[in-house]
Amino acid sequence: MIKDAKEKGAKMLVGDGTRQGAVVQPHLVADVKTDMWIWNRETFGPVTTVIEFDTIEEAIELANASDYSLTSALWTQNVNIAFDVGGQIRASLCCRIQLENMGPHAFRLRKHERAHRSSQRNC
Repeated sequence: MIKDAKEKGAKMLVGDGTRQGAVVQPHLVADVKTDMWIWNRETFGPVTTVIEFDTIEEAIELANASDYSLTSALWTQNVNIAFDVGGQIRASLCCRIQLENMGPHAFRLRKHERAHRSSQRNC
């Protein structure tokens, strides 16, 4: 998956695609496109993808486009938006992470989770 993403133009912000046996180092993959395996399949590893969107509606559509949606995460300063959007995303686990501005270069994170027993449920 990581190799496919690199070959199709994704950027490795963290990690370089190497592994030792079955152990994969953590990866943060940016410039991901919807035709990449890494977007359409569960990685079952320490891999996070970043994809651009222009509207909240487009973000929800992208999040729900995959048949494999075990987890999702929403990072925002507005927890109300996080719960509204999270309620429209089909995933087994939806993490809502609230960024609270504590001054210049300082943020506090608050985590709000809701889990379901099986996948393809709205969080």
